[in-house]
Amino acid sequence: MRIISSDAHCSFEVSRETVGDYSSFSVSGSVDIGHGRFSGENRDVHFLNLEQFVACLDSYILDRSLMPTLNGTYDTNVKIWTPGGHRSTVMLTFAIGDAYAGTPVTAKYRLEGEFEIDQEMLNALLENFRELANAV
Repeated sequence: MRIISSDAHCSFEVSRETVGDYSSFSVSGSVDIGHGRFSGENRDVHFLNLEQFVACLDSYILDRSLMPTLNGTYDTNVKIWTPGGHRSTVMLTFAIGDAYAGTPVTAKYRLEGEFEIDQEMLNALLENFRELANAV
């Protein structure tokens, strides 16, 4: 599933990764704002609250005071929210984290960003996350 910003300059993507009996999620993000470009990916994320996130996202479609938040390993997360006073604005905030423990001190990495998404995409977004939750 790929979520693209309203201005088509940013994206966030989640897909299922399966190798043999091992299953996880691949999470990636890309930002290109002209004077800066950033991207990151972690192909081994486990979501900690996928079912609760789907339920909250379903409720968010009608109740914009909610903030559905999907939490994953390595401090990876995605949040859907509405800024105060802007009921028609929908924002997606994301963080993609990873770590490397092959040195005496664990090295941590993180890409963070946020962008506006078209509120007309919320139903499709909900359906895509439902499909990911049902594939677990």
